[in-house]
Amino acid sequence: KDYAEDKMHRITCTLPFNTPWRMVVCGSPKTIFETTMTENLCPPTEMTDLSWIKPGVSAWYWGGSDGGKSEITNTYGSLHKGEWAHCELAADMGWNYYLIDAGWNNSWFPTFVNNANAKGVDCLLWGDSRLIYSKAFSNENMDATLKQWKDWGIKGIKVDFWEDESKEAMARMEKLYQTAAKHHMLVNLHGCTRPSGLRRTYPHIMTQEGIYGGEQQFWNPKLNTAQHHLDVLFTRNVVGAMDFTPGDFATWRGSLLTQRSQGHHLALTTLFESSIVHIAESAENLKYFIGKDIMKRLPAAWDESLLVEGNPTSFATVARRKGNDWWVSGISVNERTCHLNLNFLKEGTTYTAYIYRDGSCRTDLKFEKRQVTKDKTLSLKELSEGGFLVQISPDANLDVPLARTTYEAESNKNTLTGNPQRKTYSALHASGGSFVGDLGNGGKIQFNRIKATHDGEYILTLYYMSRDTRPAKLFVNSEQIGDTIIFKDNGDCTSSWEPDGMGWKMIPIQLKKGSANTITIQAFDNLWAPNFDRITIHPVLSDEEVTAIKDPKNPKVLKDPNYFALDGRKLAGTPARGIYIHDGKKLLKQ
Repeated sequence: KDYAEDKMHRITCTLPFNTPWRMVVCGSPKTIFETTMTENLCPPTEMTDLSWIKPGVSAWYWGGSDGGKSEITNTYGSLHKGEWAHCELAADMGWNYYLIDAGWNNSWFPTFVNNANAKGVDCLLWGDSRLIYSKAFSNENMDATLKQWKDWGIKGIKVDFWEDESKEAMARMEKLYQTAAKHHMLVNLHGCTRPSGLRRTYPHIMTQEGIYGGEQQFWNPKLNTAQHHLDVLFTRNVVGAMDFTPGDFATWRGSLLTQRSQGHHLALTTLFESSIVHIAESAENLKYFIGKDIMKRLPAAWDESLLVEGNPTSFATVARRKGNDWWVSGISVNERTCHLNLNFLKEGTTYTAYIYRDGSCRTDLKFEKRQVTKDKTLSLKELSEGGFLVQISPDANLDVPLARTTYEAESNKNTLTGNPQRKTYSALHASGGSFVGDLGNGGKIQFNRIKATHDGEYILTLYYMSRDTRPAKLFVNSEQIGDTIIFKDNGDCTSSWEPDGMGWKMIPIQLKKGSANTITIQAFDNLWAPNFDRITIHPVLSDEEVTAIKDPKNPKVLKDPNYFALDGRKLAGTPARGIYIHDGKKLLKQ
């Protein structure tokens, strides 16, 4: 970009004139990470009412669709409907914000805001700073613009495409901060300069870009490396909040971001500091994601932040405290084991550690739960380009994911019919170091001995590889599921036939209690199916919930307010007349 700082604009000013501070932070990585010098060099705020300034987590259609307006429109029928699907994601996750991004128009979005508010979600609104396209944020018009937006119920603004560090542009930014404060609007700037500590003066500056952030993975997934994440942790994020837009695990089409591990991607949600965290993921990818429960609890503002350990060229482990809970995130360039000393915990308190860490390969995320105290150490293995996220809480009863069971495609317990071949591959990408390929001409993979702890609904996740879109047939206990299962290609990410080009597809299925279930994938007669690495199975309901639903004498109020059939299947929306389970009790709906 040809930024204004390189254009040698003439600066006109009135004397006396004060130039900004020039600062250097020197010391150990811990000293640099924990500094607040940038803010301390700015004057304290003169604002007296700060009650309206509320940090939070936001869903975001642009991030969820990998910047693909056409994908959103094709999937949902209109951009408006696609925006609403991502707003419902915010409501489902308990996040307090939804960012209405580029493409909105005022014929629908005031109603959109009202509907979002009814679901407990406040809206942020995107705008364009470029005066050649819009005068909304000119010096003359920004007051009227923000007044109108406030009347529409907007709580904050994302103003984009500044791409200018001239004196005039910087003055217009500061006027925007002042005008936004007048209208109680939160501020996020994009396509802009780096922070300079002004959020001490204007604490409603929640975050800003000035960063090669997570959205760059939409176009250059190989460049957003662990080393880059360490670079910005010890440089850019040191001087102020950073709208990195983390929480991206797969593309809109379901191609997993295999250049980093799932644990690494999850770690970024708290590794970086931003008073509004925009999650760059879709509702479809998060619906059955193993990390969904912890992502529902993500804080966006911190009472304390510590660098536990770190080296700018190899790894970092960061601990941040919100109330009584500690959130510890770690990332690494190379494979290592983090020996996490918990001496920052409170003496005499027993905590529960909710651990999300790298599994057998980059696309495998594992969960475990342990009791810990101040004198304990957690050993957490990190893959190359790997990481982890741990929430350490005095509360031992936070929501956790139901257990996943993995079945390898290449296992000798499976039945391969026709031409499928077992192939070896790097264990960094292939779970178990192998996969099954060459599934064509009616060939089959039958996964045997699939275990279910109760009759009912389970989620089947298929991990596959394909450079082009391919169909296949799916059978559960010899019964075909639908007519055709379509597996999308991974050309939007890695374009590989092998496990470094892994994709996932999640499908609800019905299983019978016991270990006699089978799952079969079959190629069409004259067509090729994808290659397969593994499948995982997890129940929609726990055994305890199933028991409670089926025993009306002992009703249990389920955490999930949805309706359930009497056999335990979760139903979409409000069902028609009949007998159902709702809030843990049998209900006759008329």
